[in-house]
Amino acid sequence: VASSQRKGSLDSAIQDAEYADVRGLLRTYPSIRRICFATGGGSAKIFAKAHAAWLKEPGAFRRRDDALAKAAFPKVPTTGEGVELCILLSASPASNPRETWSAAKQRQKGHSDQWAARPAALYPFKRRQWFDVCFA
Repeated sequence: VASSQRKGSLDSAIQDAEYADVRGLLRTYPSIRRICFATGGGSAKIFAKAHAAWLKEPGAFRRRDDALAKAAFPKVPTTGEGVELCILLSASPASNPRETWSAAKQRQKGHSDQWAARPAALYPFKRRQWFDVCFA
C-alpha cells in the first residue's frame, strides 16, 4: 500500500488504499528474486487482493513452500522461475505464533519455558525465522 486512510494500526481498517507499483519496481530492478512480507500474513493478503490478476500470470511468481505462504497464496505454485513470495512472522510483540506458547514445543526446540511465558522473549525466535526466510 503506497497510501491509505485508517484509524488505528489494524490492516483491516485500511480504507481508500492506493497500491504501490510493485510491477514497475520489479521491471526497474530485475535482480529482485524474492518479496518478503514483513508484517505477517496481513500485508500478503493485501498484496494478493491488489494484484490478483498478476498472481495468476504463469511464471510471474512462486511461493515459498511453507504454511504461512500457502495460507496467503494458495494457488501460486511453489516451483518455477518467478519472484518468490515469502511471509515473515510479524515483528509486533502482540503477534505471537501459537506454537511458541507451548512449553513442550519450546523444550523440544531447545528453548527454556521463558519463551512461552514472556512474549518479548520471542524476538530471537522471530529473528531466526526472518533470516532463514529472507536470506535463504
